[in-house]
Amino acid sequence: MPDALRALWKDEVCALLELGALTRDDIDSLLAAALGGPIDGGSLNTMWELTRGNALFLRELVRHGVDRGLLTDDGGVWRWRGKVQAGTRLAELVDLRIDGLGPSARGLLERVAVGGPLELGLLAPDAPSGLEALERSELVERRSDGRRRFVDVGHPLHGEAVRARLTPTRLEAIQAQLADAVQTRGARRGGDLLRIATWRLESGATEDGPLFARAAVRALAAPDPALAERLARAAVQAGAGFRAELALGRALAARWRCDSPVA
Repeated sequence: MPDALRALWKDEVCALLELGALTRDDIDSLLAAALGGPIDGGSLNTMWELTRGNALFLRELVRHGVDRGLLTDDGGVWRWRGKVQAGTRLAELVDLRIDGLGPSARGLLERVAVGGPLELGLLAPDAPSGLEALERSELVERRSDGRRRFVDVGHPLHGEAVRARLTPTRLEAIQAQLADAVQTRGARRGGDLLRIATWRLESGATEDGPLFARAAVRALAAPDPALAERLARAAVQAGAGFRAELALGRALAARWRCDSPVA
């Protein structure tokens, strides 16, 4: 907080009110009142997950959506068209939290933003010092699942802001590093195969057809037919043969079932 603003309530010129996070129902009521009509469930869920009830983030997200014609009135119900993403003003607000980080902490935050939630063991050996600084700034948070410990971005918008700053070259390098790290540790977890294959594919390493074919089958079981299709296509292009072609056919059939209107 800038000193000039801090002085306003310290000198009792104004009162400081702590506004906690809004619940999903709060956001539903607030948006209906502000927009003059209800918002559809899918858009509401996405905006809730992206802002986590932060009133300032929600305001700027809605402002961006309305100004760009992304959030519109569709027969009395407001809907967000396309992927819900932060606008420039909202990104600038989040950037204020990121500016000033040292190289070590910034590199660690980039890794978590791209691959999070990440097991602590996948971070660099010198990560603890940078991780402590990020935790103090509430840019990342730790959580546990049994004996496993993870680190993730403190807020979804922090991850968006960090990823938006990455050049394609830097992004692909991080994805390749993460895939190598998981593979080196043995890839024993249930979701490791999908993570490795997705990172390899997005980093441009498309020659491992058998990997993509196995991952496509796993994505079908998830079920994530869209990801299964991407992986199966990569497997076919890499010459993985009949197994890849079969996975692609099953993925296309699954996507057709998902996209077809109910009779």
